[in-house]
Amino acid sequence: RAVFGHTTVTGTPKVNPRIVLRELAYRPGQPFDQRKLEQSRNNILNLNLFSAVDFTVGAPKSSHVVPITIAVQEKSPHSLNLGFGYNTETLLNARLGWNSYNFLGNGRQLLITGTYSQITAVLQVQLIQPYFLSRNSRLIVNAAQAQESYQTYTLNASRFDPHVDYIFSPALIGSLGYRLEYLKFNDVNATTIQAIGGFRRDGILSGPNASLIFNNTTDLLNPQNGEILSIAGNLSDHTLGADYRYWSANAEARKYQPLGGKTTLAMRLKVGLEDTLNGQIDDVPLSERFYSGGEGSVRGYGLRRIGPLSMSNDPLGGLSLIETSIELRHPLVWNLSGAAFFDCGQVSVHSFDIPVDALQCGYGPAVSLNTPVGPARIDIGFPTKTPHSDNNYQFYFSIGQFF
Repeated sequence: RAVFGHTTVTGTPKVNPRIVLRELAYRPGQPFDQRKLEQSRNNILNLNLFSAVDFTVGAPKSSHVVPITIAVQEKSPHSLNLGFGYNTETLLNARLGWNSYNFLGNGRQLLITGTYSQITAVLQVQLIQPYFLSRNSRLIVNAAQAQESYQTYTLNASRFDPHVDYIFSPALIGSLGYRLEYLKFNDVNATTIQAIGGFRRDGILSGPNASLIFNNTTDLLNPQNGEILSIAGNLSDHTLGADYRYWSANAEARKYQPLGGKTTLAMRLKVGLEDTLNGQIDDVPLSERFYSGGEGSVRGYGLRRIGPLSMSNDPLGGLSLIETSIELRHPLVWNLSGAAFFDCGQVSVHSFDIPVDALQCGYGPAVSLNTPVGPARIDIGFPTKTPHSDNNYQFYFSIGQFF
C-alpha cells in the first residue's frame, strides 16, 4: 500500500516554507489518503497567506513511497476590512479591522479592530501565536478599551486577557487564561444602587479564567445535528491584586436533533451561578452580574428585561441564571426556512438560587433566508407576561441561527 513520502514546497519567496509544512494533516510514512491532502490544502488556505494552493502527487518510488509537491502563490499578508450590520437591539453596527497574518514571521497574527454600535464601542488589539508550546495549542493575547452603555449603567473598561487554547480533538477545545481589567461605572440610578444593595463605582478585576467546549455539529452557521456543550468560570480576588472579590461559573448545553422530513428540533439549556468571596454584594461588578432577555437570550422581551427591576425600571441582574429554549426548524420554499420557538428564563438576586419556579417565557415564529454567511433571520417574540413599560411583542433581526 502507498504511503506518504517527502513533501516539497515551492512558491514561498517571503513566507517560511516551514509554516506550510506544519499545516499538513499527514506525516511521512503514513498510508496515502486523498482526504488528507484536501484537509491539508484547507489548513494552508486558512493561513490567509496564499491565494492558491496546489498539490501534485508524484509517481511512487521504491516501497510505494509517494512524494508530494505543494505549489503555493503568495498574497499580501495584510488585509483591511470594513463591515456594517444591523439588529434590533444594537441597531446599526460598524466594524473596521486591519489584520497582519504573518506578523514578525512564523505565521503569527496581529488583528486591530474597532467596532461601534448603539450599545458598545470597542478598540481591540489581538495577537495570536499558533503552535504555542505544542502543535495543538495557541496563545491569544487580547487588549481592549471599551465603552458599554446599558440601561442599568455605562461602563468604561480597560481589558487585558491572555489565554492559551488547547485542541484536545476536532470537537473538544479547552482554554486557560487570565483576566486583568479596570472597570469604571457611571450613570447608575440611586434606586438601582439601593435595590442591589450597593456597588463599587470603579476597581480592578484580576484572576484566572477557564473554559471547555465540546462541539460535534457539522455546520457552524446552521447546525442540524449534534451537540454543543460548554462550561466556563472565572475568579477575582484581593490576593491577585483585585478590588473585586467573586467567582462565576456557567454551563450551557445545545442539542440539534433531526426529526425527518428535513425538520430539526433545537434545544438549549443554560445555567449560571456566581457569588462574592466575602459576602459583600459590591464585590461583584455590575457588568459581571447575570442578565436575561432579548436576542441570544429569551425572545419576546427587550434587552435584559427579564428579572427584577428597580423603581427606576432598570434591570438589576442577579447572581443566579437559568435559560432554556426549544425550537422547531423546517425549510419552506426556495432558500426560505421557518421556525417556531418557546423560550424561558429568569435571574435571581441571590446566589445558588436557580429560579425555576418564576420563569418568564416568550414564544413566536421566525423566518430565515439562507445566505453564504449564514441564515438572515427575523424573529417575532411575544412575552407570556409583558414587563412594565415594555412592548407586548419584540422583533429581532440577526445573521445566523438564534442558537
